[in-house]
Amino acid sequence: MPPATGHAASGRRSPTDQPVPQSTNKVNTLRGSGTRRRGLPCRRGSSTGGTMPGRKILIVEDEFLIRLTLAEALADEGFDVIETGASDEALTKLQAGNGIDLLLTDIQIPGGLDGMELAHRARERHPDLPVIFVTGRPDSMAGAGRGPRDAIISKPYLPSEVAAAARRLLGD
Repeated sequence: MPPATGHAASGRRSPTDQPVPQSTNKVNTLRGSGTRRRGLPCRRGSSTGGTMPGRKILIVEDEFLIRLTLAEALADEGFDVIETGASDEALTKLQAGNGIDLLLTDIQIPGGLDGMELAHRARERHPDLPVIFVTGRPDSMAGAGRGPRDAIISKPYLPSEVAAAARRLLGD
């Protein structure tokens, strides 16, 4: 599907228009009101990437819109998603025994622990837990997060990149 773009009332393409992965787009333009774009979710299982029924991902991302977009995209891929914006809440969810199959964490997050420390604490309890680290500064990771059960994804990223990494780490 080609990327959806919007057009301002003047008819020129807006420089902020970006593709919206894994969704159907509806663009409404009313003269004088600019462009509004609304994403409509795909049918469950309609992605060509396959689905991951019953696989739970805990997303730890403090940027609400990024977390929401990623959670929706991964749910569309068939994952069960639990989300939080802080490491202390994530640790509570991990310790509650929610059957989490994969941890996805930003490196710089509020809550007392950074993403690397959160992953370390999570693996004290769940040694084989796969972890996807997302970061705007991959050079700062200096060899960390490079194990066989780890993936590092640099910002900006597409949700499809995260879904592919999750499928790879989960062996599907």
